[in-house]
Amino acid sequence: MFCVAFLILFLNITSSRVYAEDIVWAFDKDVGWKGGRSILTVSNPHYNASSSANVTFPYSRSFPISVSASLSSPLTGFVNGGLYDCELTLKDVDLFCEPSSRFTNYSGSIPLGSNLYVWMFFGSDAICLGKYALNSTYTFSAVAVKDSSYFTIGLSTSNSAWSSDIVSYANASCTCTFPSNVETYDLYVFPFITGHLKYKLHVDKTVQEEIRDEIKKGNELQKEQNETSKGILGKITEFFASFFENLKGLFVPEDGYFSDFFTRLNDFFADKLGMLYAPIDMFITFLNTIKDASSTDSGITFPELAWDGTVIIPETKFSFSTITKDFPGLQEKIYFVTDVILVGAVLWLLQVKLKEVLEN
Repeated sequence: MFCVAFLILFLNITSSRVYAEDIVWAFDKDVGWKGGRSILTVSNPHYNASSSANVTFPYSRSFPISVSASLSSPLTGFVNGGLYDCELTLKDVDLFCEPSSRFTNYSGSIPLGSNLYVWMFFGSDAICLGKYALNSTYTFSAVAVKDSSYFTIGLSTSNSAWSSDIVSYANASCTCTFPSNVETYDLYVFPFITGHLKYKLHVDKTVQEEIRDEIKKGNELQKEQNETSKGILGKITEFFASFFENLKGLFVPEDGYFSDFFTRLNDFFADKLGMLYAPIDMFITFLNTIKDASSTDSGITFPELAWDGTVIIPETKFSFSTITKDFPGLQEKIYFVTDVILVGAVLWLLQVKLKEVLEN
């Protein structure tokens, strides 16, 4: 899966550059290589230990220098481990002096011999690009080692093995200015190579097709794994759904269970206790009546009286709410008398039954 993800990321990064007909260079700039410094000791011909006045005099010298330089700024746009197609055009090889207020009008040149070869070092790779010639374009391929990498360029008399002791002779001429009581001064000189470098990520058609095949296989494998995961998840969901439904059946009774239970319990006590259970049965019946009672206005309906299709007395309903409205105090008295009668009847029945139990 990691390889597939890497290939997908790689294809996304490179598709706009590699698969299009008009390839965009990842890097396309003028560049400069700065070499190691050579130290030249300048002797003051007007040395005077007792004087502090400045003296100015010309200086000229020919000195050996090895032309091998590293790119002055890091390269960018690399994919680590990617193979890059490169093009290099050399423009000039010159001398460079560190800026100093004591030296002015510095100039230098590097007379290079014939049959020199251009070498390029990229990471751990040493590549011979061909014979040295200014304004020539060299093409080569190299593998990126890290995201911020440096090219090193060098000139050698060999095209098969790099030799770092190849020496050319450079002529330095300048106007020196420093105090007369300074006997010598060090002049730092560098070789400096300028050119134009560009590179792009390299993927040929064969590798491109292999990457696409790997991505296609990876997508199919991922799809299959997703289907498998969905099937397993569905089985787990189905199991827990049925499990909780069955568990619910163990603790939650079916509809009507309690109603049926209390009916059977009421019948059982009625059969066993006989008349002793009559008050309780009456009370239960009374509660059921209240539960099932309608919330509408109650009363007595008298049917109509008709003869031969002619209604003599229409249907009449006597509403008890009429008594409440017309005789508000009468309803309360009826409720009170009814309560007294019912309580008295229950107490009398209880006294009778208790007496029968004690005597028998």
